[in-house]
Amino acid sequence: MIPELILFALLLGWITGGKFYRLADAKIRLGWMIFIPLALYLICWLPPLLKLTWFARATNIIERVALITVGIANWRLPGVKLIVIGLIMNAVAIVANGGLMPADPHALASAFGDEYLRYAMTAKHVRSAIMDTSTELGFLCDIIAAKRPFVVIPAVYSIGDLVMSVGIFVAIVSIMRTPQPHDQAADTSSLVEEEGTKREEVRT
Repeated sequence: MIPELILFALLLGWITGGKFYRLADAKIRLGWMIFIPLALYLICWLPPLLKLTWFARATNIIERVALITVGIANWRLPGVKLIVIGLIMNAVAIVANGGLMPADPHALASAFGDEYLRYAMTAKHVRSAIMDTSTELGFLCDIIAAKRPFVVIPAVYSIGDLVMSVGIFVAIVSIMRTPQPHDQAADTSSLVEEEGTKREEVRT
C-alpha cells in the first residue's frame, strides 16, 4: 500500500464532509482475518523460524489468500473490487516465484540508492528477492520506484500495489462520506428537537 495515497484519502474524505469514526463503524465481514498477515509476518522473524525458508514462503502465500478472502466477503463495498484485483496480481507473482516477491534491482537503486542495493544483493530475504533471469512474471513484481521528492517514504511497488492502493483510496473516501444508521437517527432527533423548540417559541 502507498502511505501517501492513504493519507490523502483521509484528508480528502474529511475536507468533503466525511467523518473519521465511520471507518471504525464500517461493517467488515471476516474482519478478524486482516490480522492473520500481521501475525504470520511477525512469527516468521522468530529466530527458530527465520531459518525455515519454506515456512516464510508458505506463509507469504497464506497471507494473500486470507486478504483476498476478506475482500471477496466484502465485495459490495466501494473500492474492494480494485483491492482484490491488486491482491490477486501480487499473489500470482508471489506464487510464480516460489513464495517470494522479486524486486527490480534498478528500481531499488533508484528509490534507495546504490549502497542499499549492494546491501540487498547479499542480505537474507524472508519475503522478497532480487529479480534475475529466473524471475517469472517480472511485470507483476516490484518494478516501480517511488522516490523523493515525489513521496515521503521511498519504496518500490508492484502494479498490484498501485491497483490495491487506489481501491483503498476509494474505500476510505466512500466510507467516510457515507452516513451510518446512527447518523441518520441523530439527524432525525435533532430535527425533532428543533421543531419542538420552534413550537415553544410560537406559543410564547
